[in-house]
Amino acid sequence: MADPLQETADALARAMRDGTSTMPIPEALLADPSAAYALQERVRAALGEPMAGWKIGATNAKAQTALATDRPFFGPIPTRRVHPDGATIDLPEGCAGAEIELAFRLAQPLPRRDAPYSEGELIEAIENMHPAIELIGLRQEKAGPLTALRAIADFGAHVAFVAGPAIDGWNELDPGEITARCMVDGRVAGEGRASGVLGGPLVALAWLADHGPGLDAGAWISTGTITGLAAVAPGAEVVGDFGAQGQVRLSFRP
Repeated sequence: MADPLQETADALARAMRDGTSTMPIPEALLADPSAAYALQERVRAALGEPMAGWKIGATNAKAQTALATDRPFFGPIPTRRVHPDGATIDLPEGCAGAEIELAFRLAQPLPRRDAPYSEGELIEAIENMHPAIELIGLRQEKAGPLTALRAIADFGAHVAFVAGPAIDGWNELDPGEITARCMVDGRVAGEGRASGVLGGPLVALAWLADHGPGLDAGAWISTGTITGLAAVAPGAEVVGDFGAQGQVRLSFRP
């Protein structure tokens, strides 16, 4: 007997592997967050690739309203979707745009547990903080408004990730006060303050550590958009400008 959950997971994994798109996920498989995360897990298993870390989405009220949710969500970052700073890549299939974020690289694991993590425990687990670019999009063909449930199943709408150089003395800063601009071909396409991400990147990391799948040492954690979603096109260059905290850059082939 056919298993609709597995068939959908296999189709999404195939689209991710081949850089193509597939039919929209049936609504019956997206009844609630638990169902969406169960499908995400099936897709991970079907893809059979190593993961480099996790992204956090819907980290502000505007995004939550747009995605018909009242909470953040998470999705995996496949290792082969991590590109070096300054890379030039083809614009991925289904890419809706670029977001400028702050990302942590973990030196120590943060396994799931009943007690919430303290800020001190989180800081001790972090190796460095980096400026980052995340590309957002879906492998599903468009079918009505995007919801958080549909995004969760599709790896949290993650498409690609780039981290810039580590921010010197990051743990002596207030990460929530860091500001960033998204520059597309030299023009400002969005700007904001990191406090808009659930109150700050450390708050976002705490949410993921307390509610996520368990975090491994060495994992990248992309904490959510500071600047909003900026449209990109073939031939474009995207720069995340964090002022004194540095830059991160990604270009697309024409």
